[in-house]
Amino acid sequence: VVRRLRQVYSRDMLFKAWMENEKIRPVLQQILRDQVVITTGHHNSIMTKMPHVSTATAWHQDRRYWQYTDDNLVSIWLALDDEYSQNGVLEFIPGSHKISFSPEHFDEKEYFREDHKENAELISKKTSHVLKKGDVVIFHSLLLHRANKNSTDEAKISFVYTVKGKHTKAIKGSRSSEYPEIVLEKI
Repeated sequence: VVRRLRQVYSRDMLFKAWMENEKIRPVLQQILRDQVVITTGHHNSIMTKMPHVSTATAWHQDRRYWQYTDDNLVSIWLALDDEYSQNGVLEFIPGSHKISFSPEHFDEKEYFREDHKENAELISKKTSHVLKKGDVVIFHSLLLHRANKNSTDEAKISFVYTVKGKHTKAIKGSRSSEYPEIVLEKI
């Protein structure tokens, strides 16, 4: 089952143009409080939830497998189709990006444990919103999120990429440092 198409920035001018779009850049500059840099090594993808065969995505923080000097990273999610509970819309735990969790809150794969009492209380506060085709969601790299499996008859397709502040550096020798970064001009 195809879950994602990676490295889309260099695959087609359409993706490159979207990721470099000047209309969203002032918003990203304001959120990051820094010059915007596209990270092509992470969330530079078309994401799919195929009908009936996709699985639920467990609660997680994207930052778990990224290696940077700080957490000044956000992901930009573009709904290429309508997204709702039955086809795997994103769910979030509001404010979770501001909480310092200890290792026991996560399992060995760094997924947020649903069987942990404190976690269950946080999960009960989850939120999601139906996304219409063309809607954009911007979320912090430490914000806990997940998605249901797709139980409809149609594929759900989304586009996601990650940006960071220019002062946030990839740690040398990590996967985060293996791919080029694109520094965008300030607007």
